[in-house]
This record gives sequence, C-alpha cells and structure tokens, in this order.
Amino acid sequence: MSHTHDMLIELLREVNRGLAEQIKKILTEHQLPLTTIMITGQVKRKPGVTVSELARRTGFAKSHISKAVKELAKKGWIQKKTDPADQRRVRLFLSEDAEDQLAQVRERIRQQIAEVVSHLSEDKAAAMIEGLKEIRAALEITEQGKDDR
Repeated sequence: MSHTHDMLIELLREVNRGLAEQIKKILTEHQLPLTTIMITGQVKRKPGVTVSELARRTGFAKSHISKAVKELAKKGWIQKKTDPADQRRVRLFLSEDAEDQLAQVRERIRQQIAEVVSHLSEDKAAAMIEGLKEIRAALEITEQGKDDR
C-alpha cells in the first residue's frame, strides 16, 4: 500500500474519532447512552423487532438488551406488543415521544457536523464529496465480494 493510502487511512480514523467525540458530547448533553441510540435505531429501522433479533443485530448480550428495553419501556420510549401470530413473542416499537426526542438529537448532531464542515471552502467540500462517494462505492464492492463467498 502506498504512503498516500496509509495517510488516507489514518486521516479517516482521526476524522471518525473526532466526529464520534462530537456525537458523544451531544448524547451526554441529552443524557442518552450510546446503547439507547443503537437499540432505538434498530427498532426504528425494523419496527416489531424482538429482543433476540436486537441482540443479534447489535452484538450485545440478550440479557443486556432485555434490561435496556425494560428501562426504555419505563421511560415510555419503547412499546411492547404481543405478536398476534405467536402470543409468546413480544414485538418492540418506538413511541411517538421517542421519535420526537430522537429527531431533536439527530438535528443537534446534524447542526454540530454542519458547523465543522462549514470551515471548508465550497471547492474542498465538493472534492471531499467526490472522494467519499468513491469510498462508499469501494465499500459496496468489498461487501459484494464477501457476499459472493
């Protein structure tokens, strides 16, 4: 790998860490643990998901997910509904309150990142857009290669 590629890898890591820190500060301001964001994000993407499915999707232990879901249900963020096809199964859904609060957090994160990128000139921003599109395409190619195995 070339020196340029090595430098790109290191810069991507630094930018990723920096953005993660900005997001972490915002989540702390809103008193939201990262696990809450991960769980609610999964429930938003797949309404009706089960605790077992959440555990598989997040990589967290089922017991950890169950405890977090219980807390989120107490807060009124997650609604538990029995699956009509299988009364033993409980499906999870986001409440409107959770949707509203998460939308506010997402907007605050978007504003923070907008502030960061506002320091770039239009030309630099356009060049970065093209570069990031190429990285996204390379990710897709890499994922397709893994799927073909």
